[in-house]
Amino acid sequence: MDEKFRRKVADKLPDSHKGLVPLREMPDSTQFPVVYGIISDVPGPLDIPFFSKVSFRNARRKLRSMRYPVIFQKIEEITPLV
Repeated sequence: MDEKFRRKVADKLPDSHKGLVPLREMPDSTQFPVVYGIISDVPGPLDIPFFSKVSFRNARRKLRSMRYPVIFQKIEEITPLV
């Protein structure tokens, strides 16, 4: 939300990416989904511990209050980079 911070970020980016950071206006948060990806090799629906659910719920509420779309996604398979 801080214009000074956005300018500092833009200064560190290569020229090809500088246009991705809006300098004066606030970015449209609805265009930036936040994905919580949980890796699990257990078949079936993802089941996380109770306090993890509470923590996720609180983070989701805060992000949604700032209009960010929030996605909870189970990641079943990871392909190693070679």
